[in-house]
Amino acid sequence: MADTYSYPLLVELPDGNIPKLKNKLVKYFQSKKSNGGDCEVDYEPGSRTAVLRFRREEDQRNVLAKAAHQISLDKGVIKMTVHLPSEEKKTQETPSEKGNKSDVAVTIKESKADEPNPADPVQTEEKGKEADAADEELCSTSAVLENLSERGSEEFLQMLVENILKAHAHSSASQGFNLEIIPEISSAVVTFQSGKVNADFIAQCPQNKMFTKLNFSVRPLEVTKQVVVENIQNTNVDMLQLYFESEGGDVDDLNLNEAEQSAVITFEDCQAVQKVLKKKHHIKNEDIKVYPFYKSLGVALYGKDQPSRQEKTVSEALNKINQTVQREKTVKTQEIKVPPSIFHILSQDGLQDKLLRVSPELKTHYDKEAAVLKVTGLFNEIFEVSKIINDGILGFKRGNLEVDTYVFDMMKDEQQEELTSALLTSVGINAALEISAQRVQLVALSDKDLLHGQDHLRRFLISQYIDVEDVDVLKKPEWQVLVGQLENDNNKKCRITQSPQKVVVSGHKDSVEQVSSELSSFLTQNAHVETTVDVKANVIIDYIKSLDMSWLKDWEDKVAVSFRKEAIFLSGSRASVEQIKILLEDVVASVSFDILRLSKPGVKKLFKDKDSMLLSTIRRDTGCLVQLVDEDGDKGDDWASVQVQKPVYQIKTQDGVEIAVCKADMCSYPVDAVVNASTPALKHSAGLAAALVKAAGPQLQAECDRIVSKGQLKPGDCVITGAGGQLCCQKIIHAVGPKYIKTPSHKAEAQLRRTIKNSLELAETHGCTSVALPAVGRGQGFPLDLCVATVVKAVKDYYLEKYDTILKMIHLVDNDDSVVQAMEGAVKQEFGSHSVVNSPQPLTTKVSKSPPVKRAVDDSCLCRVQTKEGLDIILTKGNIEASTMEVIVNTVSEDFDLTKGAVSRVILAAAGPRLQQMVAAQDPRGAVGEVVVTDGCNLKSQNVYHTVAPRWDKGKSTAKKTLCDILNRCLDLAESNHMSSISFPAIGTGNLGFPKDLVASLMLEKILAFSSQNHPKNLKKVVIVLYPTDAETIKEFSDEFMKKFPSAAHGSLAPNKVQSPAGPFSNVASSSGMHETKLGNVTIQAVTADITQETTDVIVNSSNADFSLKSGVSKAILEAAGQAVEQECRNLAAQPNPGMIMTQPGNLKCKKILHLIGTTDTIKINKSVKEALEMCLKTSHTSVSFPAIGTGQGNVQARQVADSMLDAVIEVLSQNTSSTLTTVRIVVFQPHMLKDFSDSMHQRGHIDAKDKGGAFMQFWGKLKTILVGKTTESPDKKEDFVIVTVQGDPTCFHICGGRQAEVDSAKKRITDLISMGQTSVLVTDSSISNMGQADIQQLIDIQKKLGVVIRSEIMNGQHSLIIEGLQKDVFEVKCAVYDMLKKVREVEEMKRNMALAGRVADWQYEQSGQFISFDAMANFQLEQACEESKPRITIKVQGQVYTVVLPNGPATDSQGNVLKIRRNDKLKGQEVPVSWDPMPTGTTCLPFLIQPGTPEHTDVLNLFQVSCKRPITKIERIQNPTLWKAYQAKKQDLELRNKHQNNEKRLFHGTCESTASKVNELGFNRSYAGMNAAAYGNGTYFAVNASYSASDTYSKPNSNGEKIMYLCRVLTGDFCKGKSGMIDAPTKGTSSVETYNSVVDNEANPIIFVIFHDNQAYPEYMITFQ
Repeated sequence: MADTYSYPLLVELPDGNIPKLKNKLVKYFQSKKSNGGDCEVDYEPGSRTAVLRFRREEDQRNVLAKAAHQISLDKGVIKMTVHLPSEEKKTQETPSEKGNKSDVAVTIKESKADEPNPADPVQTEEKGKEADAADEELCSTSAVLENLSERGSEEFLQMLVENILKAHAHSSASQGFNLEIIPEISSAVVTFQSGKVNADFIAQCPQNKMFTKLNFSVRPLEVTKQVVVENIQNTNVDMLQLYFESEGGDVDDLNLNEAEQSAVITFEDCQAVQKVLKKKHHIKNEDIKVYPFYKSLGVALYGKDQPSRQEKTVSEALNKINQTVQREKTVKTQEIKVPPSIFHILSQDGLQDKLLRVSPELKTHYDKEAAVLKVTGLFNEIFEVSKIINDGILGFKRGNLEVDTYVFDMMKDEQQEELTSALLTSVGINAALEISAQRVQLVALSDKDLLHGQDHLRRFLISQYIDVEDVDVLKKPEWQVLVGQLENDNNKKCRITQSPQKVVVSGHKDSVEQVSSELSSFLTQNAHVETTVDVKANVIIDYIKSLDMSWLKDWEDKVAVSFRKEAIFLSGSRASVEQIKILLEDVVASVSFDILRLSKPGVKKLFKDKDSMLLSTIRRDTGCLVQLVDEDGDKGDDWASVQVQKPVYQIKTQDGVEIAVCKADMCSYPVDAVVNASTPALKHSAGLAAALVKAAGPQLQAECDRIVSKGQLKPGDCVITGAGGQLCCQKIIHAVGPKYIKTPSHKAEAQLRRTIKNSLELAETHGCTSVALPAVGRGQGFPLDLCVATVVKAVKDYYLEKYDTILKMIHLVDNDDSVVQAMEGAVKQEFGSHSVVNSPQPLTTKVSKSPPVKRAVDDSCLCRVQTKEGLDIILTKGNIEASTMEVIVNTVSEDFDLTKGAVSRVILAAAGPRLQQMVAAQDPRGAVGEVVVTDGCNLKSQNVYHTVAPRWDKGKSTAKKTLCDILNRCLDLAESNHMSSISFPAIGTGNLGFPKDLVASLMLEKILAFSSQNHPKNLKKVVIVLYPTDAETIKEFSDEFMKKFPSAAHGSLAPNKVQSPAGPFSNVASSSGMHETKLGNVTIQAVTADITQETTDVIVNSSNADFSLKSGVSKAILEAAGQAVEQECRNLAAQPNPGMIMTQPGNLKCKKILHLIGTTDTIKINKSVKEALEMCLKTSHTSVSFPAIGTGQGNVQARQVADSMLDAVIEVLSQNTSSTLTTVRIVVFQPHMLKDFSDSMHQRGHIDAKDKGGAFMQFWGKLKTILVGKTTESPDKKEDFVIVTVQGDPTCFHICGGRQAEVDSAKKRITDLISMGQTSVLVTDSSISNMGQADIQQLIDIQKKLGVVIRSEIMNGQHSLIIEGLQKDVFEVKCAVYDMLKKVREVEEMKRNMALAGRVADWQYEQSGQFISFDAMANFQLEQACEESKPRITIKVQGQVYTVVLPNGPATDSQGNVLKIRRNDKLKGQEVPVSWDPMPTGTTCLPFLIQPGTPEHTDVLNLFQVSCKRPITKIERIQNPTLWKAYQAKKQDLELRNKHQNNEKRLFHGTCESTASKVNELGFNRSYAGMNAAAYGNGTYFAVNASYSASDTYSKPNSNGEKIMYLCRVLTGDFCKGKSGMIDAPTKGTSSVETYNSVVDNEANPIIFVIFHDNQAYPEYMITFQ
């Protein structure tokens, strides 16, 4: 042994006290883990070293080479150190021994890679882990003798084994062994009774001379895990496995050979083999044999059963030879027809194995060329083969292949087998094609293969259809050549089929796509097309034609080119047309073009008169071609005058969306976009579509064709194109409606609604604010009524789903009366019948085609601003739950119960119950300031941020900071979650008690800080949503917004901004204790009164839940009504009720009492009022009285209650326009609250600007100056004076040149020529304002006739006319204007004289016993003749001429008829002052010089010198009896009206010398108002201080330096502060017709007084001074 294991190593161990360590060392160093091999181990228990001895030096080196060695134990690992011993004790060997060792190394075979190491079964296999044998290993007890020669008989081998054992003097030699020869592999197996003997035998074999001489080899036989089981009958795999697992152990594998009735079983553990071999076995009472099977041998070892098996083998061999001889005599060969594809499928199904099972001697050969299977065997075998093939074919899965007709025709013409091979077999699909005249079938082994094949062929075999645009292309030789070439290049891969309408390419997908592309390109490029190069104006065409265009001759054979109006027409093949089009577009682009529009008057006239001369001059000087364009026919003009029919019916939604029905032509309808009911192919050949194409031009159809080239549209699809041409819209939306199917129709209706909504969405996406809809679907079979009803329903759904839309006008348009009528009915049905449109009347509008119409103002938006970082901050009113922002912020209670809180409740209601579940799933802590994020569920927002806001602590703690943290957290979350928009409510302003202005300020501050600090990349919009009826919060937030952003944009309902019209109410009329307005036919009143005294049909009582409240208003109502009503309340409260009951009136004067549950929540107040009104409507009552709900003990602010109640009234009455209700009264018990209700009514009221002037004129008519007869006109017409400026259409010049500089030069030349021929004059005259309507019309006619422009201006209160135009025309007009003004002055003077005469006397004539006043003119003529002492005068009375004898009559006509006359002196009893000096007879006015030193002179002088020290030349008393008496009459009137005598003041008035005589004679004339100053109104000015009137501005000096000033008596009466532009003093109250008598500069300390009636002042003294 020492010589055998002669390569030692020393192992050092850290611990020697390890049980069974030797076994572990043997196992480890003989394993692959150590890189070792066959070895022995010397180890003494307890020792810390062990000696290894390896058989081979290589194993020793490998173990040394391994860096580390360790053995795994149950409680860890043991690490070992291995090295060579310090003193080697090897025994010296003889050369012969070394030679033998070398021979042994050659003859002993090492184990194969897939076989166990020979040492492993001997030393390393464990016997189990049970009891004492836990670490013992199974070792091999057999050795394999290999390379046995022919002399290796059994007797020889027996002797050889015995000799080897004896030579070793082994004590076990006599124990015996078993020898089993395996001739098939020239080997024998020797089995011993122990592994030790086997190991010694293997070791000694190489030392035996005979063994080595015969070149035998030896190796240990592996310990096997496999056995062979024989003689098994009627047993399946599962039964065998269960049996041997119970008898031996776990089975790893089992291979059953039914033919030989045997099986090979592989166990997981080799010990199971030993257990099985020790037992006898039987299954189903049948004995079975079990033998060990060795993989390295390939056979089982039968042991004692070997002799009998050998005898059986010989017998079987002889029988086999005999059978072979007999078979050769009877065998025959037969051919079976099997197509290659079918044979391939059968082969995939295991055909060869099936044939071998018929007979191993059966011979087959498949001839692919002949498509036959040649079978050589017995007759019955051939029959069985034929049956197997037929059964296999019959078992195939079959399915029809749905292919295109053209693909089918192609497949029929090809060889079936070739197609199968090319299309299926070549790509690994186990299927075959069967093609008949009617169909193509696919056969396969399985459904999976069948489906795979069908799917592959459907995708691989295709047809592409190419529409032939121009059939003449198919006749071209180039086309024929191309088709032939492609067919040759793609032989058997595709086929080309032609017809006049289309070309079809069928075949393999890749080839089809390539060929189709080439053919389609050829057809497209060579098709004959006609197109235009659009040119902006004809002047460009004419200019281009004047250029050198000789290069066009090169294209004459390919393209026809013709110059037309505003276009160059091209006709030819598409390829050539496209090339020349590019060239021509370059030419057009190379020239410079511009439009010069001049609005100056007379321009068109100037150039038309001298057209050829002026334009030729410009062409010569600048090189530019200029054309004067008639705008009416100019398609290049950006403005078109269109006739727009007023809508037949029109309503406006609460969101400001205008829904209208109009009978009109869609082609000329002025909106941003029109909707066209189109076909899927966008071919516009009939109806509205054809009309639109005709108006738009061919480019519209071309654009549609480009869209459809990518694929036709489907029902519901919409696309948008440009408009152009003569259309008045900007865009056309082509909508494909569904076809109407009668049963079921709801599907088609749903598709049509989707089409309409998609159209509107597309319009809004492209920035359109107005859209016109036809009756889409009518042309698809929809009944008219159903069609328009569906369209209108879709419109309503669209705007209801939109929270913030820019689409503000949706018009339903058609020119068919029946369609328009149906549309009107549908709109009324869907939106209500409360139209805002009168009878239709045509109106002319200017519609701009460019730029687009500005977007309508959003009524809900209050204010908006954008930060410098681009963040939009918007303040809006609306419902937070309807927000379309990506995030909604919701305020919740600490328990996160979403049913608590106004905001949370409405959000939950809109989102659905799942929102509460999602919040609960987050398991929130409920801490103040916490933010929980959930999905938006049914909301239009993507997420909801739920936050717990704090209660207001009056600034004492952290509430303010917490609110700021919430705002910051929500904004940060939105940005980090990539949200683009977020909406906040007014957090904390409700029950949490935060001051509204504080919250507004904090929110804006935090949003601004977030924007500036974060520069948000995602968040672009922050919206603060305020409840629409919460007026106080809206005001506070709006005010705060404007403080922070003074220049921010206002919404249409911005605070403090009066709108006209502002709301649904009519003008509010106010009187003491009551404010009244109307909504339709219903009167709404807010009054201060006792509600128990109301006489309306219904009195509303605000009570508690059981209707027994005995406090406040409820107490007063119940006590006044009596006990019977209280008892009825108790009875009804005990019954189920909706929170509202109606009882008898008891002792009250009403018909019913409506008791409802009171509340302090303004939202609930609004709801309660609506329900009460609806109850009144239901019970057909005509009037109802409400208390101011919640303003008493509820302490709700009166303005909030007013807003909520009035909004409820508006909502209910707007929806019930034909109800029985006529009066709604809100009875306010506390008078100071009435103002809040008044303000709320005014905010919802309608203020028409026209009413302002109308109300004043009515008032002015009632306040005609006393003593004026039947004058029909007010003397003051300044307010009504409007000169209509006739602005003709701008004169338009089209200019084209080679360079822009030349065009600019031409424009300057034109403007210079115009400037030279034009002029303007200014006509200033006080009589301009007195021009009447006839004069104004004459000025309009003059402007139209001569082409001039006349504009009116007011500068410093003075009216002027500016006349502009050509010089000769302006001169002519100026002369005409002066003539007109002269006549106006004469008329005005006559009116003044008539009015003055009317104040003095009333001349009358007798008729039928009664005296009747003469008309004003006759009255003046009689009074004037009387003053001039004329004896007689001729006048007209009722059209008849009479001669009147003065002063007492009579009047006689030409027929001798006589009328008595008389004169009534209106001034009788109003004498002139006694201090006046006598006046000569016939004198109407006379100034008397006052002598200096007299008391009268001193008095005037002292008054003058109080403020003015200038020297006085003279003082004159003005004596004018007529003026004096008129003044006194007015004084008496004021004392009567004002109920006091303090109406007169002595004031100064400065004037110029030229005016003094008129003032003396006629008095002050306010028509001159504004000549000097009009800061406080257009009246006559007077000053308290003479120094003020002494200014040169008022008292203008004459040539001698003398100035004029009057000391006047002025009836100032009651006065108020004036302002610029006033034409009369304002009224004293909103409901009063009485006006103030004068206005002043300062009510507390007035210096200036202004009067508006001439007879309110008398020029008592005229002062001349230096």
